[in-house]
Amino acid sequence: MRIHLTIGLLAVLAMLSNSSQAAEAEFYKGKTITIMGGYGVGGGYDIYARLLARHLASHIPGQPSIVV
Repeated sequence: MRIHLTIGLLAVLAMLSNSSQAAEAEFYKGKTITIMGGYGVGGGYDIYARLLARHLASHIPGQPSIVV
């Protein structure tokens, strides 16, 4: 009985997450996200922010543009 209840709960959660991802993809599609660094250009934090921005867009639904 518990197994069936657990499987049913997981199925409902999976359906809810898919509809949420579709809404997020529509929200971010065609938009630009700006990352503002508090330190100078070319410094360590700037390099980390640019590296993060390069790979972060592929992990956000809708694949927005990211600018540092």
